[in-house]
Amino acid sequence: MPNKKLLDVAVLDDPDGWLDDEHISAAQDLLQQQHPNVSGLQSSTLQYTRTFDVHKDKPFVQCLHENRNHWITVSTVGCSTGVVQVYDSSQHLKLSTSLKCIIADMLQSSNDSIVVQYIKMQEQFGASDCGLFAIATATAICNGQDVCMLEFDQSVMRKHLLQCFQSGAMLPFPSHSIAARKPKIMKEELVEIHCHCRLPYTGSKMVQCDGCQKWFHCNCLHVPVSLMRRSTNWFCSPVCSKTV
Repeated sequence: MPNKKLLDVAVLDDPDGWLDDEHISAAQDLLQQQHPNVSGLQSSTLQYTRTFDVHKDKPFVQCLHENRNHWITVSTVGCSTGVVQVYDSSQHLKLSTSLKCIIADMLQSSNDSIVVQYIKMQEQFGASDCGLFAIATATAICNGQDVCMLEFDQSVMRKHLLQCFQSGAMLPFPSHSIAARKPKIMKEELVEIHCHCRLPYTGSKMVQCDGCQKWFHCNCLHVPVSLMRRSTNWFCSPVCSKTV
């Protein structure tokens, strides 16, 4: 069993038990060993420090948490460049600004925006099984399954995950195929990307270049607050200063 001393397997015997970082990370570690061609699948604790690897155009799968109390899965497997798909068993159809920044961190897209697609999937019963659905979804994607066409057996998900930990191999969660859920993409959101850091607007002060018209986070450029009350032009580079 991976990380045997760290994993609280009793959580898997409790129908109301919540999976934590250790369970999610252990599952993803097994998946990474079995699917070395899939990027991501890193320890979920890296989300706290925003130190996930940059994947750019490499297809990746990653379980993430929202406000530390809800698990989702994001993936670019099978997606066009600049598109990321979100699998949320509670179907909130919304990401926090912090999660958008984490996804943008992993993509480091050179485009002016990224597209977030919220995918139709099975909706969980109760509140405590989101971690199980996140792992089941990641496992399905790694095995080339279409999550939109799967109906997981929620009653045996805990038992199945425990067996996977005991055997040291992540196998697809018990499910049966159904007709594809319609529409597959429940919602599509365009997230604008700015600055040299390639992150969205976070609520902090930004300044616009008078040359290229692009926006930059003042914190990233160490721009003085006085610049926000400027009466003169500001340029992000000498090249831009020559365009006006």
